[in-house]
Amino acid sequence: MKKYITKSTLNIPAIAVFFVCISFNSCVPVYYAPSSSNAPLFKEKGEARINTYYSAADEISGAEIQGALAVSKSIGIMLNTEFMSSKGGGEDGNGHLIEAGAGYYKPFNRNFVFETYGGLGLGSAKNNYSDDDSYTPSSSKVNFTKCFIQPDIGFTVKNFDFGVTSKFSAVFMSVKEEKQYDKDELDYIRANPTSFFWEPSAFVRAGFKTVKLQCQYTYSSNLNNNDLLRENHIWSIGLSFNIQPKKQTTANKK
Repeated sequence: MKKYITKSTLNIPAIAVFFVCISFNSCVPVYYAPSSSNAPLFKEKGEARINTYYSAADEISGAEIQGALAVSKSIGIMLNTEFMSSKGGGEDGNGHLIEAGAGYYKPFNRNFVFETYGGLGLGSAKNNYSDDDSYTPSSSKVNFTKCFIQPDIGFTVKNFDFGVTSKFSAVFMSVKEEKQYDKDELDYIRANPTSFFWEPSAFVRAGFKTVKLQCQYTYSSNLNNNDLLRENHIWSIGLSFNIQPKKQTTANKK
């Protein structure tokens, strides 16, 4: 897909890229883009959170759905999905990512929570291109595996949450299909299949106790393969649902 491929990245101002794309009728391919961080900020066993987002970067947009559950007083699990696509300048693409993880959470000082989650992700991205010289349709497909660890800290009260995360990811990419003219970029991926990313983010949630509007910005820096064509940020906005555990009655405790 001309612009989507994994998930993790960032940093050219969006408005600058927008005008460059208009000027040249299409932008260069992108082979990596970040996903939003899932930071549930749990305080007790049985708590659950579901996030639904619209997410976008300079070249891609789509939907993310995240879920998390506190399975004990200090252990949480999570499942994250992302579905992205792009279209423009005679080129289009689509991609997806599924992540599963588990980790530790610890409330402190009444309204603060510290968490660390780790996990694995699987995904793929397909790019469809049009060759300006031959007008012959071409495409590529790249699969990837992702390992991550994500420490985060947040402040949470009834109507407001705020937090920052610092996600570290290792992404292993492999070219599975190649029917395209952008051979140099795919050869680069073959020669440099492993990338390490630092992906910090900040988010704000505001609303009611059980449902809040959430906005998040995620930045991604490739620490070892800076020449990989990629997105280097992603914005997300959506709803975050918090499900509280049922309180035991005196009869149930007996």
